[in-house]
Amino acid sequence: MSTRMSPSLAPLALTAVAVLLTIPLVYGALRVWDVMSGPGVNPATAPVSIHVAMFWRLSVAGYAAGMVAPLAYLAARRSLRRTLDVLSALTVAVAVLVLVQGTLLP
Repeated sequence: MSTRMSPSLAPLALTAVAVLLTIPLVYGALRVWDVMSGPGVNPATAPVSIHVAMFWRLSVAGYAAGMVAPLAYLAARRSLRRTLDVLSALTVAVAVLVLVQGTLLP
């Protein structure tokens, strides 16, 4: 049995990866925007509002991931190699954003 992925499943797999990378990327960008845009709520003393902001960021990230899905699928069907290159760069961008957001903007 071969360990290679079927050519028809490769675009779907790349689409799933693109969707999964989009969510933390958008969430982190929105969190950075919230912190940089002015004094925010102190999470240690915040009532329920901090959870509403987190839900809002997750909702926007999920919406963005839904918009990325068909674009990623079409790109993967057109050129698997180019889509893999873009996803590799996106992986690095997500890692850097999570690192910056987690260490500098808690």
